[in-house]
Amino acid sequence: MIVVKNLIEKGHIDIEDNINFATHADVLRLFGRDLKVIQNALVRHPQDDTLRIWFPIFYQGEDNDWENTWGVKEESLFERRKYDNESYLLEEYTATEKHTRLLFAKIAPFGKAFYKFKGSYQFDPELSRKAKKAAYRRIATTAKIYPLA
Repeated sequence: MIVVKNLIEKGHIDIEDNINFATHADVLRLFGRDLKVIQNALVRHPQDDTLRIWFPIFYQGEDNDWENTWGVKEESLFERRKYDNESYLLEEYTATEKHTRLLFAKIAPFGKAFYKFKGSYQFDPELSRKAKKAAYRRIATTAKIYPLA
């Protein structure tokens, strides 16, 4: 397993790096933003306005309003809001601001939650209509990182 120091030297993160991050703040440090705590599921990238850093949850719990599932080989992701999914889909279809999402999946094997980089994804309107869920397709398996200044 590669350590964060090696990522900074390398200049990018790859899904093959297989690193677990404990918090959103740990992830954001990869992109030049140093915060103590942050809880947002979707965060504007501090260096690139066309990117968002996304933390979707991939386990079920009482506090989870979303049902997220993977397509084959994690090449696609399906997101369904548990309440009023149709309104959410309409928001996604009509959004004027389109962006790529750097996906850090929140997973919790054995009850211990952590975040793992899964690649860069973009909203796919056609697949979303077929699935009746928001669908995203992976467009890259790496992302540039920015060390803290």
